[in-house]
Amino acid sequence: MRRTILRGAGSALLLSFACHGESAHDPPHDPPGAGVDLSEPDTPPNPPTPPASGADGVCRVDADCGAGHFCELRLCVAGCTGDGDCEAGATCDPHGRCMQDGGDVPAPFGAVPVLPSRVTVLAFGETEARTILRNDGPGVLTYRLQAQNPALVVDAAPAELAPGAEIELVVTVDLAALTPEDRVLPVQLLTSGGAIAWTIEIEAALASGNFRGAVNFDAGGVSLASSDLVLDLDFRGDGTIAGRVDTDASLLWPQPVAITGTWTPAGDITIELRDRLPAEGWRSSPIARELGRALVLTGTRTAAGLQGTITESLTGLRDASVQVSGAFALRRHGPLTGLVHAAEDIPGEAAPPAWLAPPGLDTDACKGLGAAYGTPDTLAEPTPACDACADGSCTAGDKIQCGDALHAAAYGLPAVLAGLHSGGKVQPPSAWTWDECTATEPPYEAGQACLDAAALRCGLALLRRGSVEYGGPWGEAFAAYAALLAADQAHAAALLASEAQIDAAFAYKDELGEPVSGALAREVDLLAADRERLAAALAPTLAPAYLDGLAYVESQGTETTAARLAPLGLVPAFARTTSQWARLAPRAGKNLADVRAAVRLAAIATHAAGAELHARLADDPDAEVQLRALGPALESLAAVHAELGPDRAAFGYPAAYVPRALGPQDIAQHRSNFEAVHALAADDVARLEQVAEAVEQAIRDYEQKTHAIEATAFQIATEYDGKLRGLCGSRPGETAPALDACGQHGGQIAELTAAVAAAGLRIKHAAQAVDNNLHAVAVEEKRFAMELQALEGLEDEIAKVQGRIFTVVYNYGQERSALAQAEAMAECTRVRENAQAEMDALIAGCNSRLQKEFLSGPAIFGFSTPDVAAMILGEKECEAQKTALTTATDNQCESIFGQVGLDTALEELGRNEDMELRTLSAEIDAAVRKSDLEVRRAASVALIKNLRAEALLLQIEVEEAELAREAAMTSLWSAYQEAAALTLEKAAAVGLMVADSPDNALTRPHFLQARLEAARRVPPVREQTTRRVYLALRALEYELNQPLPSLRDKLAAARSPADFAELLACTDSIFEDYRLEHGYGQSYVTEVSLRADVFGITTGVPDVDGSSVTPGEQFAALLRDPLHRQPDGAVALPFSLSAFEHALFSSALCDDRIEEIEVKLVGDYLGDREAEVWLTRQGLAGVRRCDGADLPDWSAYVPYSFEREQIVIQAGTGDFGAAGPNSGYAAWPVHGEQWTLTIPPPGKAPANLDLDLRHVSDVVLRLRHRAGSIAPAGQGLFTPNCGG
Repeated sequence: MRRTILRGAGSALLLSFACHGESAHDPPHDPPGAGVDLSEPDTPPNPPTPPASGADGVCRVDADCGAGHFCELRLCVAGCTGDGDCEAGATCDPHGRCMQDGGDVPAPFGAVPVLPSRVTVLAFGETEARTILRNDGPGVLTYRLQAQNPALVVDAAPAELAPGAEIELVVTVDLAALTPEDRVLPVQLLTSGGAIAWTIEIEAALASGNFRGAVNFDAGGVSLASSDLVLDLDFRGDGTIAGRVDTDASLLWPQPVAITGTWTPAGDITIELRDRLPAEGWRSSPIARELGRALVLTGTRTAAGLQGTITESLTGLRDASVQVSGAFALRRHGPLTGLVHAAEDIPGEAAPPAWLAPPGLDTDACKGLGAAYGTPDTLAEPTPACDACADGSCTAGDKIQCGDALHAAAYGLPAVLAGLHSGGKVQPPSAWTWDECTATEPPYEAGQACLDAAALRCGLALLRRGSVEYGGPWGEAFAAYAALLAADQAHAAALLASEAQIDAAFAYKDELGEPVSGALAREVDLLAADRERLAAALAPTLAPAYLDGLAYVESQGTETTAARLAPLGLVPAFARTTSQWARLAPRAGKNLADVRAAVRLAAIATHAAGAELHARLADDPDAEVQLRALGPALESLAAVHAELGPDRAAFGYPAAYVPRALGPQDIAQHRSNFEAVHALAADDVARLEQVAEAVEQAIRDYEQKTHAIEATAFQIATEYDGKLRGLCGSRPGETAPALDACGQHGGQIAELTAAVAAAGLRIKHAAQAVDNNLHAVAVEEKRFAMELQALEGLEDEIAKVQGRIFTVVYNYGQERSALAQAEAMAECTRVRENAQAEMDALIAGCNSRLQKEFLSGPAIFGFSTPDVAAMILGEKECEAQKTALTTATDNQCESIFGQVGLDTALEELGRNEDMELRTLSAEIDAAVRKSDLEVRRAASVALIKNLRAEALLLQIEVEEAELAREAAMTSLWSAYQEAAALTLEKAAAVGLMVADSPDNALTRPHFLQARLEAARRVPPVREQTTRRVYLALRALEYELNQPLPSLRDKLAAARSPADFAELLACTDSIFEDYRLEHGYGQSYVTEVSLRADVFGITTGVPDVDGSSVTPGEQFAALLRDPLHRQPDGAVALPFSLSAFEHALFSSALCDDRIEEIEVKLVGDYLGDREAEVWLTRQGLAGVRRCDGADLPDWSAYVPYSFEREQIVIQAGTGDFGAAGPNSGYAAWPVHGEQWTLTIPPPGKAPANLDLDLRHVSDVVLRLRHRAGSIAPAGQGLFTPNCGG
């Protein structure tokens, strides 16, 4: 019978809600009576006379309809005409409704409508859309369809569905009536269990629209992160797809791309995005080349949008394309944002570059050549090639020679890096300390530095340029050598990047620990310099020529594992430094758009580098961990890019965001929201102070221990230097021993050297005396010969013939003998003089060799040491040569004297025989004459003998001088050996101290790593503190209802814990000033009746029987309104609490904010005292300024925008319950445009199991709020000030 009645009212139900699109899942933003137009559309021709209805044309209760008509699905429907039309036990009331239980209670309906598929995709060309409606409730479900588009043809007649039954709903689509804008066709299903929206999507038109989502990249199971992707996609009738990328919202696509694709009626789609990015400068993008990209999306359409897999091909990285796989998901967010054209010019692939380094990288790399490096003092072996290159006139060979020399002098890191990574103890200890390895102006010792990054970069630039100019096979070999050395630059950049983290963390302090001005700009500059250094090192390692060079080197038998892994650490470091720089640069005044563009270029480079490195190293187990760091590196850049968006403030939050931290305990203590947020910020400031202090203490410990060890080492070195100075002497004006010129500037060795020289002079003096003696013998013999010649005349008178013969024989015989002896003596003297000259040369050579070997030993901790073995060998060789020279001299002299004696003896024997015969014959005659002559001859012979005896003594004196020289030489050798031993002992003693130094990266790598890791904790903690202090500042702005731009500027520049503490104290001061001027907010309680205050149901509605439908009954009917009911049985009532229209709060109050909310359900038969309701708020809300009396309304009322937030409230029935107030909306403004109260079904809220909505006559909100009073006009505006 009831089905017949409903059918009779079908025409009155036709097209009843065509003007609005509310559904059970999506309740209207405004309730009836609160601004929503619920008027009926035009009715069909010749409609039946409708009964009376509510003032707004929609019935809510039966009283809104005439006699015999009742309100069903918001329309007046003709009902029963008598009890006979009703089921047994039911009666027909005046409105035609069948009532049970004596006519007091209408027939219950417990129907639950279920639409399993709420979206139906109509395939291209199809004209019928179908879905299933099911009734899961115990009661009969009454329903009807309402089309929202004239192209839809529906059966609008009301119908019923039995409990547990289901029915297929069919809607016919008139394709000819569709317009190009018809993408989504809504159908409203009004049921007695609530309204449901059914959406029909037309395949040909529905897919077109704006799609937002993400692309996830994957390579061999290793995530390479993801990127946002926003597209306008136009799915055209010919099965093709045209599109346009949103370049601002799509991280990896900064410029328009060519989009092509196809789709099928089955839902399969293929979309290809092609672009070719231009080459960017190496400072912005280490890729620094054209990059061709083809991203292919292959997938299917879903109810939400598009999803599937991706394949990306990157060209320009190497000869072959680099492939990356992954997945994508795109959701449709609305219609096309503009006209979409089909792609015309499809970009081609990019060609890989042939260069060894990006253009411009090497051109300015050698600015310091010839001044800061490449000088004789900064090269192990000075070369004229570097002088020529410094003058700009070097050849290709000069470039290669100078580049190699610079690399050898500037790169001493291998041992240091080995110590850092292996943790082992290396002996002997390194002479370079950590600070020297990371110094901006590195020190050189003997032409060698631990690390000179500028010189290293210049050396590699010269090698690369020289190899290109050289050309041919040798050019190829030099290019391969440059590639191998590029890995050294990568390792150096990684080391310096770690140290840069410490420098940046404490950029607000100088070397003495004192605060410096411009700390933010200084930190930004440090990060920018580190970013540029990393890019300069990374760019060559990503070039195809780098791999070619390593392959060439490998073919020559050189290990290249470390070189192949070198870029892996640089990519995350470059991304990390870029992220840190980008967060700070806008705060330091850098152009936000430029910074955001730099982040995008870095992200594109990181993505491309990740793909390239995975292609290189996917099969290398040593690279697995570092490969997995590439994805997070890109994610960090994506996060920063999002933070720098146009809708974000300077600290990563949406510009409209308002922090709220007010809790029950805060409310009990009458604390404000600002004070609650401030307390959180204070905790973070304290944590930053602790972290910074811990790091500073670690650095102080490092410095103190280093200083103590250096002092001890200096004391030890001083003691040894004193001893060495006593041996070797020192240069004028210096205290260091002159080891490189030992004995040339005083000292014991100088004295011994002088003693050796003195002994040589004595030898020369004795030799000269011997020569003088020989000369005296010759003079005497000549004198006696002349005397005999004078007496010859007398002999002639006595015995002319015999006397002359005797005289001649005798004189000439004596003369020959004397001359032979003199010649022998002279020859021996010459032999000894020559031997003395050779001995002097030998001694000088030995001394020179000794000094050379004194400093030719290995350098230990910067100290030169003697080559003891070479010294001993030299001493032995010199001693052997001296002995051999002396023996040869003696033998030669003996041989000369022996020969002369033999000849003299033979001649004398013959002469004596002859003279004896002559003497016998003239003995008588000459006896008288010879007596006197013999006396004189005897005297001459005696004199010559005496002279010869004296010559023997002089020869002994020569031998004594030689012995003295040998003794002096022995002492000199001993002194040199003592100096060498002291030098070795000094190096060993100081070396032990250096080995224990925390500055020694070889022996204490863990200490250094702990220092670095501690410093790395500062930037993230400081960034967190910056954001938390910003929230406190934003909470203060919300408290004052005015912006504080000067404090935001101070926060942007804050770097030290003291800066943040000072800024937080400033907010305290401003807040206290505000309270002193406007006082403390007072507590207020406002009860809001949804029935009377919000929906305006305050009077009864006269009924046909003369009775009145009370406001409570009208509210209960409102709860049963299908548009307020959701399919799960929940009831959602949207409403607003405006500050202007139907205001419920005093306009004399300011800073009016909620503290707590209670909810009461009013009515009879509501079960126990407990119930559960949900409150949802979002959108605009506002607060009046306390100093706004002199301001216009639009300025005195400050609006805020809030994200959606829902709270669960334990409500009471009949009273506000026992749970107490709920503070979920504490600190929200009392005024708000978008409130929704939801009464959930028992299945979701067991407390509502005994709640009968038919008896709920009102819902009352009790708002406890705190507010101040608006200051009188003329008092002026509050001006925040920290007293500075």
